Amino acid sequence: MRIRSAIVTDIPALVEFQREGWFEDYREIIPAGYAEVAMGLYGTTDALHRQIETDNLYLVVEDAGAVVACATAEILNDDEAELWWIHTTKSCRGCGIGRQLVDEIKHQLTGKVPTLCVTTFQDYTPTLAFYKRLGFSIQKTYIYEAQGFSIPEVQLFKSIA
Repeated sequence: MRIRSAIVTDIPALVEFQREGWFEDYREIIPAGYAEVAMGLYGTTDALHRQIETDNLYLVVEDAGAVVACATAEILNDDEAELWWIHTTKSCRGCGIGRQLVDEIKHQLTGKVPTLCVTTFQDYTPTLAFYKRLGFSIQKTYIYEAQGFSIPEVQLFKSIA
């Protein structure tokens, strides 16, 4: 397995990751209908192309020629970067790939910002447990209002200085 920067030819795999996340992983914790909205915002070929071209960090994990995981982060200001999205295929979950991706993002951000934050759903226990194991701590919970949907979210922070 190797971690590398995402490229345009990775987009079909990234679309599938988005679809799996929104329609399977988050199905029972997001409001009905929000998965379609989210796919339209984040999971289209055009949206992913823009993300690969403009995000500070968009990484994938490749195993035997197949993309099996990804993570993207962006420097927000002089004080913090945000981990926007991390996804590992179901067959690779629990193998330490997510931890490796977060470690690589932290490595690439060292000396640039002192803090890494991430936002996730309040009720998505697997993600919350994952970030807590990596040393992130909850800083705030709130309701995110998006296109008529109310989504309970939580923001976690970790010092990377």
